[in-house]
Amino acid sequence: MKYLMGFDPGGGNHFGWCVVKDRREWPLGVVDAGIADHAAGAVEAAYEAVPKGASVIGVGIDAPLFWVANGCRAVDNALRERIRCLGAPHAAGTVQQVNSLRGACLVQGMLAGVLSRQCTPGVPISESHPKAMLWLLGHNPVEIKLPGLGDKLILPHDWHQADVGDHLRDAGLTCLSAWAMVHEPPEWEDILAHDRDEKFSLITPLPGYWMPRCSSN
Repeated sequence: MKYLMGFDPGGGNHFGWCVVKDRREWPLGVVDAGIADHAAGAVEAAYEAVPKGASVIGVGIDAPLFWVANGCRAVDNALRERIRCLGAPHAAGTVQQVNSLRGACLVQGMLAGVLSRQCTPGVPISESHPKAMLWLLGHNPVEIKLPGLGDKLILPHDWHQADVGDHLRDAGLTCLSAWAMVHEPPEWEDILAHDRDEKFSLITPLPGYWMPRCSSN
């Protein structure tokens, strides 16, 4: 069996993680998800949810995983404009400048990638942006929670976790970026190709950045 992981970095009790079974088409079955205090706790919990002998074939992370020297990433500008055209009322706040983000997102997100590569050497990693992703998929992030994503993510029958702050939802959505990175469906693209500047990252080889091409349900 093959599995995908997603992480939504944050501070104490705000670091979401999710594990799903891989398959070629949606919906993907959620194996488990939870909230941790930091990158180490989230990665450890996610790997504990993967059955012994199974493979982790992709990881998605809701955090910037590379920088450019001038501080302004072309991918962020392009993504901001795309969701603005789709009706996002505060596109600049949804897709923030990297230099304006808090350390929990910046540092803990990068560490989640480094730790994932330590657990599974060479595992493909994709940056993700769940709230922008929802706009591109035709959803207003304010109006949809994890249980409302049944056409994309199927929760276990005994699911009972409350998603305070949308950390579980966003961790689950990052799994979709990992899925797209692995399967390369035509309706998704690696938007990292839009940024021609030299990139700097603690993760090598450089991660991708898989997002939907356009609005579709």
